[in-house]
Amino acid sequence: MKLTRYVAAGFVVSFLTAGWPATALGQATEVRTLNFATEFTLHSDILNEDRTFWVSLPTSYENPMFGPERYPVIYAVDGISVFFPLAGLVNFMSGWENVNYQIPEAIVVGIATPDRLRDLTPNGGEGFFEFLIRELFPTIEEQYRTLPYRVYVGPSRGG
Repeated sequence: MKLTRYVAAGFVVSFLTAGWPATALGQATEVRTLNFATEFTLHSDILNEDRTFWVSLPTSYENPMFGPERYPVIYAVDGISVFFPLAGLVNFMSGWENVNYQIPEAIVVGIATPDRLRDLTPNGGEGFFEFLIRELFPTIEEQYRTLPYRVYVGPSRGG
């Protein structure tokens, strides 16, 4: 897994820099920063550890043209591998500015799962499930404008 990421990252960097002279890169002007997601750490009293999670907001979330909308929330376990592609897909399929509006906009939350065997199996999953219900869900619902509609996504053992 690490080798794949390294090779892919090296390929992208090589591809992007190989065809551009250094002077062209130096002349680039920063127009705006695109914030795709925000990373947070929440201490879980239930799991007795810090848990990392990422939040991606819909494109209309801060747009005053739409008013203070509320959104469903999609929670994805195995966040480090599932969250970023999922958030991109949800944005692509729901963005108001593109013509591909197929699903409602949603807040996407990716939850790091450092110990899949413990968190995503019947023997240890009860603690993780309690963490979701009693700690993470209330945190997200206090901080963001959410609807009472949750979707849980997970690959393989996480599903």
